[in-house]
Amino acid sequence: GKNTCILYNDMPSSAACVSSIYPQELLENYLSCLRQWDAKAIQQELDQIIRFIHENDLPLQQVKCICFELTASLLREINRMGSLTSALDRSMFDVFSIAEYASVNELAANIVSLSQSVQQCIENRKSRRKDNLIVQCQQCIQDNVSNPQFSLGLLAEQFDVTPQTLRRNFKEATGQTL
Repeated sequence: GKNTCILYNDMPSSAACVSSIYPQELLENYLSCLRQWDAKAIQQELDQIIRFIHENDLPLQQVKCICFELTASLLREINRMGSLTSALDRSMFDVFSIAEYASVNELAANIVSLSQSVQQCIENRKSRRKDNLIVQCQQCIQDNVSNPQFSLGLLAEQFDVTPQTLRRNFKEATGQTL
């Protein structure tokens, strides 16, 4: 949280840590949602983790460790995406801005907001890629309209998609069948 520091001497002994519970399964579920990048599922997992924290009256140090894992996992997955998130404002993913929060609820709200932005970026990129595929497909059809050997199978193969996928995407984008 904001302006906090835990000194090594203030940490509980390892015996005290062993006796307390840790939401490992919830954190793994959260990480799984991050890898699939489903903003709604991320929010649901965060809600469960927050509920766990509140219901179990965890020590401050343990809560901070959980918050660190939430933040670190988010940043790791964003970095793993690389250029996919390049359209987003990179300052949104600054470690210091993400790690500054006054409560667990505020951290969760920040993560949800960021995850929604990333999901929107992913969806926009997929849409642009699909639109680009359709434009290239239309050009290829124009270039080969008089070729008797030209077929849907060859067209799909050229763009490394199945004929069914190409048909569906073309129909969705243009309202016409191939």
